[in-house]
Formats: sequence, structure tokens, C-alpha cells
Amino acid sequence: MSEWKKYKLSEIYTMSSGISSSKSQAGQGSPFLSFSTVFNNYFIPENLKDLMLTTKEEQERFSIIEGDVFLTRTSETLDELALSSVALNNYPFATYSGFLKRLRPKNKIKVYPKFIAFYLRSSYFRKTIINHTTMTLRASFNESMFSYLEVYLPDYDEQVRIGDFLYKLNQKITLNNQINEELEAMAKTLYDYWFVQFDFPDENGKPYKSSGGKMVYNDQLKREIPEGWGVSSWGRYVNLEMESTMKNLRQGTRFQKL
Repeated sequence: MSEWKKYKLSEIYTMSSGISSSKSQAGQGSPFLSFSTVFNNYFIPENLKDLMLTTKEEQERFSIIEGDVFLTRTSETLDELALSSVALNNYPFATYSGFLKRLRPKNKIKVYPKFIAFYLRSSYFRKTIINHTTMTLRASFNESMFSYLEVYLPDYDEQVRIGDFLYKLNQKITLNNQINEELEAMAKTLYDYWFVQFDFPDENGKPYKSSGGKMVYNDQLKREIPEGWGVSSWGRYVNLEMESTMKNLRQGTRFQKL
């Protein structure tokens, strides 16, 4: 493992403010990087959903290229200031919000984009931001903060190893979260069909209620339910076994809190 060296952010990057735009420009034109996109993503998405009507001059001045780092410029709370998002691609014709700061590499000190993305979102760096921020009505990331903030970097090869590992891990976590959301949506849909609409498959494979399945009024639920259904207590079908758990506790079995 190489020694991690300390650098000022201002040694690695130049900082620029974003475009000042009006509401009339929004929703049309070229891709636009918004405050919320940076706030919610370690990495800038491949496709920017927001649009802004901008000129060629503005697109050149407020451009987004691979390696750029974007920070939220202002926040009502300290812990949401200077949240970062890193560009892994070039974004032709795109511009970025005036509520953001852009850090563009000077290319004097090599920094691996995937590594710096996780470093700037780490608890260590977040604490550094909070400790150096003065709160008035709103917290603000300015030139003064930029000039004295420091980062620690290993050599470039180690940055690549760390960055690639964390990136792949993050992709797996993101994929698992997407799968969980899809399964949850499927479960809610299934519950709705079975226990709200009562359109579970009947003996012919058709939706029960929609196909004329008989419904009867239930006094306890005060609503109609499928014929043959009823209300019962959970305890009639499930036995809760506590004895073995209590025995283990008495014998000093140790449990790991997760």
C-alpha cells in the first residue's frame, strides 16, 4: 500500500460557478445538470433528464467533461452542503446549474474519477466540510472554503484499484435496490388484486370478482368478501415458540446485533 499524500483541492482543480438561467429557459433545449441530480448521485447519470435553452457560448463556458466534479453550492443544512457528483463521460452541449460549483482537473496531479467520487462522499471528507462551514441563513460553498480544503490521495494505481472496487460494489447495491423495489411493487399489485379487488384467479383461471364470483357481506369487516372467506385470528394457525430462545439466553448464548 502506497503512502497517501495530502493535497489542497485548489492544487488539483479549478473551480467555476454555474449558469444563471430563468424559468422560461427550462424544459427545452440542451441537457442540463441540476442541483437535485448532483445531490442524489455519486456519478452523473449517462442521460440528463433536465433541459435548458442555452447558447453555444454558454455550452462552451459551462461545459461538462469527463473528470469534472460538481458540488452543491448552497444548502439550508450543513450536512447537505458540497455534496458531490462526478462525470465519467463527456456531455456535449450540456450546461450546469448556478446552484452548483464545478471542479475541473488541472491535470497536474492525477486523480482517478471513480476514486475521488467515493472519497468526496466519505464520512471523513463530509466531516471536514461541516467543520469548516459557517452557518448564517444558509450554508454556502465558496472560494474561501475551496482554498483550504485538503484531500489525501494514494498513488494513481491504488486509486484505480480502490475506485474500481467501490464502483463495482456500488453497482451491485444499486441493482439489488432496483430488484427490491420491483419485487415490492409486484407484491403490492398482487395484494391489491387478491385482497382489495378480489380478482384472484378462480377455478377457471379468470379474475374472481370481475367474472361474477359470488360476494357476501361480512359483519366484522363491514364489507363484501368472496363467498367462503372469513375472519380468523393469526394464533389459530401459527404457534410462536419462545422457549428455545429464552433457554439460549439463560445459557449465555451471544447474539450479534445486525
